[in-house]
Amino acid sequence: FIDSTQTKHAVRRNYPVIGRFRYIFEALGEYFRQYFFAMDREELPFNRAQRAWVYRAAKGVDTTVAFGSTRDLRPAGTVTFANCPFPPLDQDAADTAVVEIGPHARTPYRTASIYNISGMSYGA
Repeated sequence: FIDSTQTKHAVRRNYPVIGRFRYIFEALGEYFRQYFFAMDREELPFNRAQRAWVYRAAKGVDTTVAFGSTRDLRPAGTVTFANCPFPPLDQDAADTAVVEIGPHARTPYRTASIYNISGMSYGA
């Protein structure tokens, strides 16, 4: 009776018994997919990772996703971050072109690097 009166989940409202199993199947789905079905990024036209992002955005949940290894990192042009234990010496460092973000904005943002690290990155 609770499922037929709630308004948050349409599947549970329309199919109360089967709707409860949906969440169990979604949770177990990643374990079954790795052995039997397509991986998260192999489905077309929209893969599972893209659909999950859209579902989170539609529900108003945080859509920030971390860099992960579910992407294929082998194609040419893929951005990767390589760790470096020591910074380059001044004579070995290459000058970088200034990157301008929002050139047509009232106050465009100019930076000497594409990626910046904030104080929060160090746990401030």
